[in-house]
Order: sequence, then C-alpha cells, then structure tokens
Amino acid sequence: MLPARVVSGDLSGLTAEETGLVTTCRDWMAAWPGEWRKEVKLYLSNGLEVLTYGTADAVQRDPVQQCSRIVDWKFGRGHVLPAEANPQLAVYALMEHQATGAKQVQAWIVQPRLGQDAWTMYEFQDWDNIQAWASRVIAATKVPGAPRCAGPWCKYCAARQGCPETTRPARTCAISRSTM
Repeated sequence: MLPARVVSGDLSGLTAEETGLVTTCRDWMAAWPGEWRKEVKLYLSNGLEVLTYGTADAVQRDPVQQCSRIVDWKFGRGHVLPAEANPQLAVYALMEHQATGAKQVQAWIVQPRLGQDAWTMYEFQDWDNIQAWASRVIAATKVPGAPRCAGPWCKYCAARQGCPETTRPARTCAISRSTM
C-alpha cells in the first residue's frame, strides 16, 4: 500500500505515521535531480528465457552516463540485510543492466521508519557473478522436493495461496553477497 502512495502522492486516508513515511520517500527522491520511474517491472534473462522478475520501487536512469539508480523502500520496523549483502538488490541491479545496458547501477535500500538509507554500487565486473549466482538459486528451486524457506516475505508472493510451505513453521535462510 505505501509504495503505491509514494508513486501517486495521495495521502488521503493515511495515518500521520504513514503520511510521514510517504512524504519522506517522496522528499528522498526529490533530492536527486532527474526523472524517477516508479514501480518498474524488471526481468532477469539468461538470453533464452525469462528466469524471474521483480518490481523496483523507483528507478532513475542516466543514459548519457550509462548508469542507473534503483531504490527499494523498506517500510517495516526491522533491520534488513545491508545493501552490499542484499541479494534482492544485486538481482535488481543485474535486471536493470540487462534492460538498459547500464554499466553502473547504484542500488539503495531506504528505510524511512528507521531514518536509514544505504547503498552499494554494482558495475560491469559484477554482472557475470550475479547472473551465475541467480541462475544457481533459480535452478535449485526447480528441483523436485527442493526445500522452501517460507516466512513473512511470503505475503508478497502471488503463489502463497496454494503453497504448502506457508502452513509450516518458517525456516531460516541465510544468503549473502559472499555466496554470489
């Protein structure tokens, strides 16, 4: 709900806290000159087929400099993996590179509730490693009987309604950039 409000700017019906969060995100984007695209669908391909997709909350592109900035809003109260160890950001950066040919992608996590933001830079030397890591992870999910890691993040999954794992206790999954 809140990412859509960041896109629209509509504050009607929001609590004071939610209004503050949306306003903080919109102010954050305004601090970077240039056009922002919001809720940008990105696709990861191996050259033959789409392997997965995701939606970046905000993307700013500079075709002249061949670089992009992507943002993932985190509205929860908990801490998330640091930007440099966040596999979601790494894959979003690769997808942005595939979509635009960007040589550099600055990937941000912005946590307005905590007043925190952090970023990491992905560059051309990172693309092959991220692609290989993502391909291994995706292939592992297609193995019959592959373990699933259900948890609070499942609320965003389109398949959660029919997934048997969502009825089992959550398991801990450890993924870090060092394994990419």
